[in-house]
Amino acid sequence: MKKYFIDNICVMTDYMGGWSDQWIEIGWYDNRSHSYFNLDEVKEIYEKGEADNVGIREDESLYMKSKWLDARTAFSIICGIPFGVHSKNENLLVYAKKIGLVKDTPIPIQMYSGTKCLEIREDGLYTVKYILDKSKFFDPSVEFIEKICVGKIKRLKSRIYTYCHDGIEEEKYYFTCGDVRFDKDNLTLIIDKIPYEEVYKRELIDAIRNLDLEFLMSNSNLVNFSNVLAACHDWCRDHGQFHWIGDYHKEKEENSNVYWFDK
Repeated sequence: MKKYFIDNICVMTDYMGGWSDQWIEIGWYDNRSHSYFNLDEVKEIYEKGEADNVGIREDESLYMKSKWLDARTAFSIICGIPFGVHSKNENLLVYAKKIGLVKDTPIPIQMYSGTKCLEIREDGLYTVKYILDKSKFFDPSVEFIEKICVGKIKRLKSRIYTYCHDGIEEEKYYFTCGDVRFDKDNLTLIIDKIPYEEVYKRELIDAIRNLDLEFLMSNSNLVNFSNVLAACHDWCRDHGQFHWIGDYHKEKEENSNVYWFDK
């Protein structure tokens, strides 16, 4: 029976950048066998004439003619280390290693304002560090930075949701860990004693990403975001798209003297 590929299989990473930089495709899902195949296996199946719903482009890359979902997430990769890998997805892990996504030891993830690092403790728990790049922050307000860093993670630790199972409701925390502290001398946020299942939670990944972006936007030494926002405003005006920013009645009231691309 031919394979009927219908969905992309991706891994969730903690890289910065756009959506395609964070969720990286490594395989396809076959609806007939309910199995995941890595991209090398997909190509081999197609070349044997055993794939349905698959086309080929001029550059010889394969595509699905129709899809059910945008993507399925097989597992996560944090600082080069895989988490949440199911035994039946070993073929995907092999492919992720082949293309360099998975490493033998943790690697630092370069972000816009700092670097994220993962340390594996001897007790089986994990430590995540976010290290601000001192070369990008001249005369920083260390107390202010500490409040932002520690406050963001402590707020995440305090968030609760209601979980219902077998008719029983209970409250759970979105994220749990041990100590959260800030090394002022090295401008480093330290999140200590994180259990395995917490390291690759989307909430923690996004919290550190958002923290990095907040520092980027607040650092006028790197980017003047007043100019960025003004450029967005001018673009909307010049293209008749004021409704994007909520200014419905300004199309005819303003004329363009400083074009968005000049900024």
